[in-house]
Amino acid sequence: MKKYLDGWKVVFERNDIKTSFVMRISKAAVTYEFGKTTKPQDKCGPLSVFMNYDDAYAFYSLMNTQKLEGKIYPCIYVRSEVEAIWTFDQKEYLNSLPRGTALADEVIIFHNDTERIIKKLEISNGLSK
Repeated sequence: MKKYLDGWKVVFERNDIKTSFVMRISKAAVTYEFGKTTKPQDKCGPLSVFMNYDDAYAFYSLMNTQKLEGKIYPCIYVRSEVEAIWTFDQKEYLNSLPRGTALADEVIIFHNDTERIIKKLEISNGLSK
């Protein structure tokens, strides 16, 4: 059984479409939907999330100085065994990423913590895929 951990995902949001905040202009960008599992694209490394809200907010604040349309959402994630992220042509190791970053094989974002708690209970009781 997969182990889901609590985390925070910073996304770029425009016209109700949520994409990876940093990768939004890359062909490696993925789209996030509330309550649905998101996985990396083929030939790309794991997704990145933050393990706590404070680190997510610090990253968001730094990036949002450019007036980008970022948002922070609670999430659950499956930790990746891989210690680097990459796209088709670029690679970065976990120790070079912002403080509090975790790498994930899959991520599910939620509107709020209540939804996250309910989903984790459903998963642990075998009521959800």
